[in-house]
Amino acid sequence: MRTSTQLSTQAKPIRLRGLRKVFATRRERVEAVRDVSLTVEPGELLTLLGPSGCGKTTVLRMIAGLEDPTAGEIYIGETQVNDLPANRRRVGMVFQNYALFPHLTVFENAAYALRIRRRPETEVHEAVQPVLSLLDIEAHADRMPALLSGGEQQRVALARALVSRPDVLLFDEPLSNLDAKLRIQVRGEIRRIQRTLGITSVYVTHDQSEAMSLSDRIAIMQAGRVVQVGPPQEIYRRPATQFVADFVGRANFVPARVLTRGPAGMAVEFLGSTVDVATWSGDPQPADTVCLVIRPEAIRLVAQGEAAAKGTVRRIEYQGAAAECHIESGGHMFLAIFEADEGGGLPSEGMVMGLRFRTSGLHAVAGQDPMGSRASA
Repeated sequence: MRTSTQLSTQAKPIRLRGLRKVFATRRERVEAVRDVSLTVEPGELLTLLGPSGCGKTTVLRMIAGLEDPTAGEIYIGETQVNDLPANRRRVGMVFQNYALFPHLTVFENAAYALRIRRRPETEVHEAVQPVLSLLDIEAHADRMPALLSGGEQQRVALARALVSRPDVLLFDEPLSNLDAKLRIQVRGEIRRIQRTLGITSVYVTHDQSEAMSLSDRIAIMQAGRVVQVGPPQEIYRRPATQFVADFVGRANFVPARVLTRGPAGMAVEFLGSTVDVATWSGDPQPADTVCLVIRPEAIRLVAQGEAAAKGTVRRIEYQGAAAECHIESGGHMFLAIFEADEGGGLPSEGMVMGLRFRTSGLHAVAGQDPMGSRASA
């Protein structure tokens, strides 16, 4: 087996400056990407995360050279690549549909880019064999894609992207065609390979759990713009807006009034009670109304006398290791998630319970929830 150092290249950053893309037809003009500026650090895996139509794939395709930007600059390393065609950008791309040639073996699919460049046979083998070994598909080198599992096919697609020793690696929702269990397995393999090679990577997905598990940092996109960039834990615990809080993970949203704010925290009033909030976005002042983001795991069900608020259990969903509890309190519906084997067993529908909120699971964002108080699905 070849060592990974034989596959490594010097990691290069990706820099996007004021990137913009407008698609125009006779009938309409759509601004798909709006003033996106990002830096992907050398060796970093950054995920572009957002709903369908937010512009994340368009950004990826502009980096790859498959779309021309309307405005802005793209740098790979110190080189501005706007005017370079895709085949001269030293970019490896892994597509959603694998794009394997059904009539070629695993080895020949991986070697395809080298074959069309008419590289010598010895060079082809020296380039392909260590990549197949690294991805643990060396034993399948002579198989046709139809005889491979979905996960194995995805590894072949990754091998083909790596064989040319790209400066950066791009992933366009590569796991969307796999079942849930296989997605978890393959995303772990992708992360292992990316870290082993230290290759700068951009990963596009709309799956927030995928982004949280894979990424060094996440860039959240909404309507063509990047609205927040940060490590997964920061995005989850300190969302910049209600949109980010709702898209990344599950949350309860309730309006609250700011009572006091100081260096150590903020006190807010909701459900007729006062609770402490450790973090917030923006600059809320006393008497302002904010949207309180309460993560489901921050709610604890306790005896009524041990909490300032109480609620009625409306529905329990047992899910093995965890249980989801839907509680109505003060006209609001809350979602709480807790370990199913916690002491005391599961509450019953119709029970009245006390609610306690863990400060570290509370975060305030500007404004009041425009859709009314609710829990995200």
